[in-house]
Amino acid sequence: MKVLNLYFSATGNTEKVAIRISEAVQELGREVDTLKVTGKDIEIDILNYNFIFVGSGVYAQLPGTPLIDLFR
Repeated sequence: MKVLNLYFSATGNTEKVAIRISEAVQELGREVDTLKVTGKDIEIDILNYNFIFVGSGVYAQLPGTPLIDLFR
């Protein structure tokens, strides 16, 4: 099983959670790619993954702007 772990973290709190998720997935013997989203210029083929985590802080009741831009 291949796992994608995407996150945006402005203050570092979400990054701590993303790192812990990555460690837990590796402990289970799974392959994980952890990527910090900083802009919409990231190219990801989500079809290469069996499971995807997406994490962000909440800013004005929305995820971080880089994640919004990526998913548009």
